Amino acid sequence: MVSSPNHPQGNGKAESAVKVIKNMTKKTLQDGRDQYEALLELRNTPTQNTGLSPTEIMFERKTRSMIPSIDTKQIRKLQNYDQQGNNPSRNVMTDAQRTYHRQHWKLGKVKERISERAYIVKSQEGVPYRRNRSHMRPTSVNVQIRDMSPPRELLNFDKLAETKTVVPTRTPNTVELSMNSDNLVSECEPIKKEQKRVEAITRPKRTTREPAYLKDFVR
Repeated sequence: MVSSPNHPQGNGKAESAVKVIKNMTKKTLQDGRDQYEALLELRNTPTQNTGLSPTEIMFERKTRSMIPSIDTKQIRKLQNYDQQGNNPSRNVMTDAQRTYHRQHWKLGKVKERISERAYIVKSQEGVPYRRNRSHMRPTSVNVQIRDMSPPRELLNFDKLAETKTVVPTRTPNTVELSMNSDNLVSECEPIKKEQKRVEAITRPKRTTREPAYLKDFVR
């Protein structure tokens, strides 16, 4: 397509491309960046009219780029996550629930809704927990909450002090036995004293002689 002489407005697309290249070159020189990397990303950028990049139009395929792009698999995961999170049927929990508690799931019942996503859940042991909506799942199991055990009765130390301690009485047989045992001990003591002391057996030693120059030494 040929435009009129001395009328650049008739070829706006080409003039716009020249303007973009000039601004890109100026910015890369100021920042000290590589001009060819900027030109590579410009060629991989889709245009507004066609939705395809100049490189894709020329080679009929997408080329590699230094800018990270989101894959279709990640887009699908994002759509599934948004669909589950925005589901109105999962916003309110009223029946028996499975609650996430310290790396495992436990059964419990919702007792109170504090905010839009915060709940007070009572476990089977009767202990209340605060949990987020993301840590709760519905279940068809009939949850039975165990009542808390009644408080234990405290010991009354005043009553214990008033109670008299029972002292066991000694019978005559025990007295005679204790006296006989004292006699046995006293009779055995001299036998222990008369026992000869056994000397410790040591290894044989060689005979030693003092030197002659130590005869006049006074000890």
